[in-house]
Amino acid sequence: MKERAFPHTPKSTKTIGLGDFWAIPLDGGEFPCGRVIGHSRFEGKLQTSRFLEGLLNWISEVPPTSESIAGCETLIQGIPSTRSGTVSVTTRCHFRGEWPEQDEVRNPPL
Repeated sequence: MKERAFPHTPKSTKTIGLGDFWAIPLDGGEFPCGRVIGHSRFEGKLQTSRFLEGLLNWISEVPPTSESIAGCETLIQGIPSTRSGTVSVTTRCHFRGEWPEQDEVRNPPL
């Protein structure tokens, strides 16, 4: 994947990278945080059209940063459905950055 600058607004899921995170603006002015946990594979090939996303155990009155979400656990995860429009909503988000590499990923059991 090419080098990207953040905030990044992807035009498709092909430019969404593992660990990318985004703010989810709520009506009350708070921001939960979503994160790309993984990409699907089919017959050993990476499928960039589908990915696994997670909602972090994090909320704030300001959008997330790599530093503010460091150490957060994933509350829930799943593969967004193109039928529900989740993928199109996600691709309209402004991705704020990438998950800190040194931070251990903490996901719930499947």
